[in-house]
Amino acid sequence: MKKYSREEIWAWAEKSSDSKKEVGRRRAEVLHRLVSVAENIGMVEAFKAVSKDVGVSVSTLQNWWYGGCSRPGARHYHPSDWPALLVPRHSTGRKKKEIDEAAWEFFKADYLHPEKPSLTACYDRLKRVAEREGWSIPSLATLRRRIKAEIPMAVQVLAREGREALDRFYPA
Repeated sequence: MKKYSREEIWAWAEKSSDSKKEVGRRRAEVLHRLVSVAENIGMVEAFKAVSKDVGVSVSTLQNWWYGGCSRPGARHYHPSDWPALLVPRHSTGRKKKEIDEAAWEFFKADYLHPEKPSLTACYDRLKRVAEREGWSIPSLATLRRRIKAEIPMAVQVLAREGREALDRFYPA
């Protein structure tokens, strides 16, 4: 077994969401089952059997057991620490970039206009006004994603193209 700090592992896991903690607990149960099955048929066959039973790929099980992505596997830790160790550590990698509410309203008002200005033109105008007003704004790509996520396509069509375009938007 590798030397490690149980306290660090559990402290990190405790900061995770309840759903991620539950994932760690379920993964630990799967590995306990893997070890139990391996006692009778060997590790190679146990990976295959448990994979089939629980619906997790053999390579994923091997990753949890042996390690990967510069992370040691569960076999290097005490089984009682597996639930904390196997809590998913991935994230989107992005921190949500804040945008001042006034900046967001300005951008929406500019973009959702019958003249159908381009996203880039609206963003350029927003940058100029934001600098003057001291607003915090994200990148153009972030605003594009936010528009897609928060403003229904029907609203965009109505605001930018009018009622007739909205009528064509929906089937008869």
